[in-house]
Amino acid sequence: MEATITWLFVLWFSLLPGTLFMWSYGMIAGRWTTRKEGGRYLLMSIGYSAIFHFLFAPFTYSLWSTYWDKISQGERVSLWLWAALMPYLILPVGVGLLSGKATLIAGRNSNRWYSWTRFLAGRTQNPQAWDFLFGRDTLTGWVRLRTKEGIFIGGYYGPGSYVAGYPEQQDIYLSNLAEVRSDTGDFVVDHDNKAKLLNSGLLIRWDEVAYLEFKEVKTGSSERGREENLK
Repeated sequence: MEATITWLFVLWFSLLPGTLFMWSYGMIAGRWTTRKEGGRYLLMSIGYSAIFHFLFAPFTYSLWSTYWDKISQGERVSLWLWAALMPYLILPVGVGLLSGKATLIAGRNSNRWYSWTRFLAGRTQNPQAWDFLFGRDTLTGWVRLRTKEGIFIGGYYGPGSYVAGYPEQQDIYLSNLAEVRSDTGDFVVDHDNKAKLLNSGLLIRWDEVAYLEFKEVKTGSSERGREENLK
């Protein structure tokens, strides 16, 4: 029984660094990066764990040679051992967070200094064009879409707007609808040539949309964004 428990602990400890890395990496880069089929997820966890255990090897051997006999015999050990094990938690999580941030930068700016992230997420940084477009936290702009029924809808995508990312069912919430001509999709403007906002929002599923047009504006405010009109 003790041998079984020992081997279960060893198995758990062996997979822990890689699993922590994948979890923290997915928290930043997007859940799609680590949402794999069971077998592939296990292989990735083993692979990343192997890398971390290789880096930890001198430290692990020092702890093992010093404390393992006492632990296996049930003797009391120093509480400093708990603090000594913290790198097995902190380092994989920290590297995962930094790698996830680098993946986002590489996907948005095509920065060659971050090309190494392809080894983590693959050549395609985003699983769908939807995630490539709406994956930026600071994205703002005008949206014009046509439903499958032929109705045009337009609005401002900015603070308060939201889209669901992979692997969830795609939908979009526009926090500021604009007045558009339902037959042509042209934005209705006021005497200052600014789009007329309706002070209301809209939630719509992507499977109800035929196509979507997006014009990005470099602003975080819908009032300022109105000055950059769709033409």
